[in-house]
Amino acid sequence: MARYIQDVVLYKPTDFVVFMMNDFLCKNSFTLSKWKKEPVYRAGDAVIEGYQYLKWYYDGCTLHVEAWISGGGIIGAARRSFEMETDLVYGARKDPFLLELEQLFDLMRQEIVPPAGIGQPVPVLTVDNSKYVNTAFAMGLCSVLFGLLLPFLGLPLSVTGAGRARRGRKTGRAGLAAAAKVLCYVGLLLSVIGLFGYLMIASRYAYY
Repeated sequence: MARYIQDVVLYKPTDFVVFMMNDFLCKNSFTLSKWKKEPVYRAGDAVIEGYQYLKWYYDGCTLHVEAWISGGGIIGAARRSFEMETDLVYGARKDPFLLELEQLFDLMRQEIVPPAGIGQPVPVLTVDNSKYVNTAFAMGLCSVLFGLLLPFLGLPLSVTGAGRARRGRKTGRAGLAAAAKVLCYVGLLLSVIGLFGYLMIASRYAYY
């Protein structure tokens, strides 16, 4: 499938666009990597989330962004290793990666207010991922509580919570985000054990 490709007309200073993109990449834990020998930015992991890929360039007028997801991890396996299309939705929602990019584009369009004095930094609104931390912790805690008894509920909670915990790592609440990630991994382990338990019980009754 085709990648998500977006050309956003900005007419913003290049240093502003570069700053905003680097801020987004850093706060969402993207690092330089390669996709089939193509230099890209990558975030996520091979165990739970799968990988998110992004490449971009700016010509002084238009911001060009390409983004896609790979099939690694539990989420990626469910997606059957496809690349992300522009109109990709799950149920009634867009993929969270798409929503984050759309929020970034909105921030790119903000009005740049000149500083009050010479040599002062330009005040701009940047990506704020602190909103994910509380949700990630709650999801991690619930995944631990439901892991053995309701693994079909604990599993998606642990996977979704781990992704949100990653996004909260580069905020002022990094400690809580780290705790949330640990809870999500514990919840994932318990959910997998719970699923195996259900399968063993089901196979035993099926035998009889």
